[in-house]
Amino acid sequence: MYVQSFVNQLAQIYQTQLKANLIGIYLHGSLAMGCYQPGKSDIDILAVYSFQKRRR
Repeated sequence: MYVQSFVNQLAQIYQTQLKANLIGIYLHGSLAMGCYQPGKSDIDILAVYSFQKRRR
């Protein structure tokens, strides 16, 4: 399935870039609810991460 491969690749990129700052990756919308329609639906992904501002 193309969509599953895309979501997995995107999750891997988030994990690689955000490392320990990544809290979670969540599907939202039609794909998460099981009513995704190829060619009509978009893919909604939420990435939650922590961010600490560097001190000067």
